[in-house]
Amino acid sequence: MGSNPTLSATPSVPAPPSSVSVTRGDGTLSVSWDSVNGATSYNVSTSSAGETTTSKYVGGNSHCTQFSNHGNYFRVRAWNIVWGSWSGWHKHR
Repeated sequence: MGSNPTLSATPSVPAPPSSVSVTRGDGTLSVSWDSVNGATSYNVSTSSAGETTTSKYVGGNSHCTQFSNHGNYFRVRAWNIVWGSWSGWHKHR
């Protein structure tokens, strides 16, 4: 009789993205960050006063330029089947 293998691989929780930066473009804001080992996608949220107002799913990229020129703060979290922790809020200049 054969044995049935048991899958016990538990995905690790991704670390918060680091080096989050925000730059202003022509009517848009570009958010970028360092890639997180093991992350398959990211979620970026924006806020005008520390409360999430807009959130966007960002595939496997380590940047996002889809925000209109509003919101003062941005944060990023990584994903790989489980959500990781948010980075801290970063204010755009």
